[in-house]
Amino acid sequence: MTTIVEIFENFKGLLDFARQAVAIFEDYPIAALVVLGLGFLTAWWLRGVVDAGEIRGLNAQTEGLKKDINRVRMQLAVRGERLQLAQKREETLTHAMEQVTAGFNRLHEQIKTSASPALISEATSTAQAIGEMTVANIALRSTLTVRWLRY
Repeated sequence: MTTIVEIFENFKGLLDFARQAVAIFEDYPIAALVVLGLGFLTAWWLRGVVDAGEIRGLNAQTEGLKKDINRVRMQLAVRGERLQLAQKREETLTHAMEQVTAGFNRLHEQIKTSASPALISEATSTAQAIGEMTVANIALRSTLTVRWLRY
């Protein structure tokens, strides 16, 4: 533990050094200006070196972030293309559903007028196809409404 006497002696030594420095600067004012100038230039140079290092580091971070942004943009472009393809498929499926439903309605009218076993079999297979297409269309629509596709 440092005692008050030791602190006072250290302070006294520092005060003696300051007096000697002032005496030297009084005796040699040009040397004092040169030393102060060199100190200023050294501080200025050191600041520039530190700033240059920070700038290089920030530039490296910026390049990394640009690469990350480009990667995300590519992923979004791929997702956008997939979304457009899925929407086209959904439109095709909806159109096919409309055609099958219209055919089924015509078949249903024919069955009402004459119920032959061949028509009943065809109606059953058509109804199954409509059911399968409806399930597929619902699944496709639920895929198109996934939250991550809406970026």
